[in-house]
Amino acid sequence: MAESQTEPLLHPCPGCSEVLDVSEEQPFSQVHCPSCGQAMRVRCRFGQYELQEILGTGGMGAVYKAVDQSLNRPVAIKLLRREFSSNPEFLAKFENEAKITASINHPHVVKVFSFGQDHGVYYIAMEIVDKGSLDDLMHQLKRLPEGQALEVAIQITMGLQAAHRAGLIHRDVKPGNILFADAHTAKIVDFGLALLVADEASQRGEVWGTPYYVAPEKLRHEPEDFRSDMYSLGGTVFHAISGEPPFEADTPSLIARRHLDDEPPSIQEIAPDVSIATAFVLDKTLKKDPAERYQSYEELIEHLTYARTKLLEATGRSRFQAMVNMVQEHAVGLILIVLLFGLGVFAVRNRESLFKKPPPQTSAQESTRTQRVASREVEMKYLLGQKQLLEGKYEKAQETFWQLGRQDVPQPLANWIRFHEGLASLFINRPQEAEAIFKKMSGGMHPDNPADAALANFFASAGTLLGDDKTIDPKIANSYDTPNQETIALLAFALKNWDLGSFDEAKRFFQRFLIADPKEQYTWISDYKQIAEKYMADYRIYDGIATKLAAATSVEEKSKILTTLLKQRENLQTRGAMVKQLDAIAGKLKNAGATLLADQAPEPMEPPKPDPTPTEPMKPDPDRRQAESRTWEAARAKYAALCAVYNFTDARAALAPAVLTEPDFVQQKTAALRRVELLRIFKATLINDVNAIGYPQAIFKKNNISLPAGAHRATETQLSIVSQFGSVPAQWSEIAPMSVLLMADYFSRRSVNADAAADRHWLLGIFAMELGMEREGNAYLDRAAQGKPTYREQRPLLFPASEPVPENSPIFPQ
Repeated sequence: MAESQTEPLLHPCPGCSEVLDVSEEQPFSQVHCPSCGQAMRVRCRFGQYELQEILGTGGMGAVYKAVDQSLNRPVAIKLLRREFSSNPEFLAKFENEAKITASINHPHVVKVFSFGQDHGVYYIAMEIVDKGSLDDLMHQLKRLPEGQALEVAIQITMGLQAAHRAGLIHRDVKPGNILFADAHTAKIVDFGLALLVADEASQRGEVWGTPYYVAPEKLRHEPEDFRSDMYSLGGTVFHAISGEPPFEADTPSLIARRHLDDEPPSIQEIAPDVSIATAFVLDKTLKKDPAERYQSYEELIEHLTYARTKLLEATGRSRFQAMVNMVQEHAVGLILIVLLFGLGVFAVRNRESLFKKPPPQTSAQESTRTQRVASREVEMKYLLGQKQLLEGKYEKAQETFWQLGRQDVPQPLANWIRFHEGLASLFINRPQEAEAIFKKMSGGMHPDNPADAALANFFASAGTLLGDDKTIDPKIANSYDTPNQETIALLAFALKNWDLGSFDEAKRFFQRFLIADPKEQYTWISDYKQIAEKYMADYRIYDGIATKLAAATSVEEKSKILTTLLKQRENLQTRGAMVKQLDAIAGKLKNAGATLLADQAPEPMEPPKPDPTPTEPMKPDPDRRQAESRTWEAARAKYAALCAVYNFTDARAALAPAVLTEPDFVQQKTAALRRVELLRIFKATLINDVNAIGYPQAIFKKNNISLPAGAHRATETQLSIVSQFGSVPAQWSEIAPMSVLLMADYFSRRSVNADAAADRHWLLGIFAMELGMEREGNAYLDRAAQGKPTYREQRPLLFPASEPVPENSPIFPQ
């Protein structure tokens, strides 16, 4: 292993040239100079490798694209997390596994070039395989062509065979660990690392592996061998061809139980068009008992190759004939061949009866198919309701879940539907209605399966608390297991307390919900954090006013608070209880003699209507105009800088305090406030689209660096970019405006009707115009007006002729 460098890692500050020790900093992390405050990116070199950009993160650490300076070739560098790098026993295993993995030289195994350490952080250098993963391809195509999937299976089996000969098994064969070097070459990655993480997990008493493909012997904590990898590969190929994994359930633990207890379905039950030969191979790889699977990779490769060959030859031939040939060619006894020959003669003589169309499906088969279709429809509608909640369409979401609740839906999905219907009622400030819904949930599940007992208890306890009219004590949060699905109860408790006006108690639940870190299978719960953050922002407004009010003694101080309150009331992101509370506080202040301060009065959102009777026009005042010009330009500069990083909420806040009386400035401010509200809708819609659908195309940063293709998650601050090594975080502020525009345009093309398309084009046009892309913006605005003529009337209100784009604006294209 390479020697560790003992000297500190030094980096000069670009601002004042002070030399900083950044040995402990993560690659590409941002540090600030203690002398001048200059921010800088550091630590871009490990050993002989110059790091260029992050590709992804995983259980072991982070993966970076790098250049080997000694050989001038691109590589992928995986850096181990520090807790691994400081564990001597782990490092000894790591070194041994890395040596073995590096000895494998096979076209279908990702090559390991070297391994070493730099300033106490261990790394492994690998071949870059950058054409995506099988997981990516499955997301794009849903079902792979049978022949293509078989070709991938043959290649990966060859790679597994080469590793097995070197003494390695993989332990985590899954679509995400199968990478493509080109359209016809698949490679398996992460042999040694899979073993190390599995050992660490077993020490914690956990099962490590992807639940959709995990071998039963691993779940039974029995010894694994190459046949365990066969099982996982069989499950992977099953999923790729059929579009569904062998087993599905609501939770990973239930999926694992099905791997242990249930016989896997034949792939032809899900995808009847799959050939008999392929079904035969997959059935054998997915046997519960390893002794019933293939006993060598040679045998598996032979049968996979046979299935692929016969698939190509079988065009126009019956599946019965193809199966006869398969058995003939692999028979081990002369008697069986003779019998099959006789069977062939019989088949020729009776071909009319043997090869006639299959009989129609029985009523039981039709019933099963109907149930499966109905289940899919319920699932899609349930996901639609969740999407509507995230988009803030609470009324529509409540209607969606109400309709689902009228159907005959099995548990536990029926209770999840009730739970979300109750959430929707809380979001629209209907606590009594929510109470009735949650009461039904508290007693609606009587599980036969012991594995569902904990979930039934959760519904019962949460439903009881949410089903009465009392404030919920925040101490109850300690009773809920936040890494799992019980996390969602914290949000419901917070919303109930909020609707009852118990804002301090609601805040404590919101705080617990926001810091909770649900496990990967419950990431849908984390999606609701963006809504909780809005409530917390409103709470901070309320808390600030309440704190000042407690200290106010004079009428003048209370007048200032009243003025501030009425301004900030317009900035609330939630309605209902908080609006009522602030209005009540305003009423008390007025009763105490507080009045609005003339020089701080809040600006109206709409331009003032002209007085119907002639009045004397305001006299020109050059000094006033000059002062307001400075005020407005300062506000616009802040607004433009915040829009440039897509922080539209703070951009609106930058405009609101500007007090203006000059008619053209008032007009410009009103138009800008209208535009920024639409920009907030634009971004929220884009975030929801990414989370609901995913974006499959390339994304570019402002420095023209191309990120790995696609994004599958988004929050208010960042995107999760798809890469062959996992999710790559990217800040919204780093993404080029044109790339954001292309993302939104991609989703706009999925609009189901002309009105929806016009609404999307309107938002696209506003974004493009505000981000300096005037040509694109005008084109989208024209298309929106063609779809909805009312947009033609609104356009002059949003873009007054007197408001040119400032050339020194940060958002003006250079």
